Amino acid sequence: LTQVQSFKSVALKVGINPETVASIFDKYVNLPREKLPECLGIDEFHNKSTGNGKYACILTSINENEVVDVLEDRTLETLSRYFSMIDREERQNVKYFVSDMYDGYKYIHDIYFPNSIHIIDTFHFVRLFTEAFNRIRIRIMKSYSPSSQEYDIMKTYWKTLMMPSYKLHKNKTHYERFGRSLDQRELLNIILSKDDKLYHAYLIKEDFVCNYYKVKYEEAEIYLDRLIERMKNTGFPEYDEVAKSLIKWKEQIINSFIRDKEGKRITNAMTEGFNNSVKVIKRTSYGYANFKRFRNRILYILRDNSSFKV
Repeated sequence: LTQVQSFKSVALKVGINPETVASIFDKYVNLPREKLPECLGIDEFHNKSTGNGKYACILTSINENEVVDVLEDRTLETLSRYFSMIDREERQNVKYFVSDMYDGYKYIHDIYFPNSIHIIDTFHFVRLFTEAFNRIRIRIMKSYSPSSQEYDIMKTYWKTLMMPSYKLHKNKTHYERFGRSLDQRELLNIILSKDDKLYHAYLIKEDFVCNYYKVKYEEAEIYLDRLIERMKNTGFPEYDEVAKSLIKWKEQIINSFIRDKEGKRITNAMTEGFNNSVKVIKRTSYGYANFKRFRNRILYILRDNSSFKV
């Protein structure tokens, strides 16, 4: 049961029924939470079968690359009850609190981890920006007739628009609709030539995507202020919404530019990796109606130091 496989698969291998396998697991495996780490990652994953709402919550130790615990949901009631039961001294050991832009996480940080640095995960910040550009693309695309070449090109080659320009490859591919071979940059130029607004929106997106990772922590506030002003004056309502989010989460986003001793930004990338593993565990077993069993299964599979409670 340390492997990602269903109770039914285990039952077939050893010649007993799945209910017995689940019963044995419930009887012997009950893993406690790990001690709160110096760098605490908090994120959610879809879990409609149990809990309040559609999200469960996962806590990770970013430095140790380990799952600390899994909570049934991410409601303020559940999170507050959970962290209030942990000694203040242990909570004060947390130096970095890494999350997405969910208001509930900000509340939990401010109440239970006020001495830690709250960091908005880079992935969520960048996704906020790229999703805004994609909405602009769709809106401009729909301003054309579905039978037009502009509509067809913007719909067919949207991935080329979303890809950072520095990742565009130079290998040529033959395109029947254009009657010639093109590399990705040449294809991009054709797409952008179809609409001036799309071209303008793309330049703003590219300026952010290509320069964001180069900015140092000491330069972050000035960089964000300039970015906010530019986005507020673009005339695109989608970018204006991003600017409002940047203003609301400015302090936490600035903290995302902090680098660790190895020169890397502190992110929830590892937590996202665990979330993908959780999805596989859940999918392999076709879901879990019993959350306690689901939690223990996640911890038992993903932890390196899993132990039995006999």
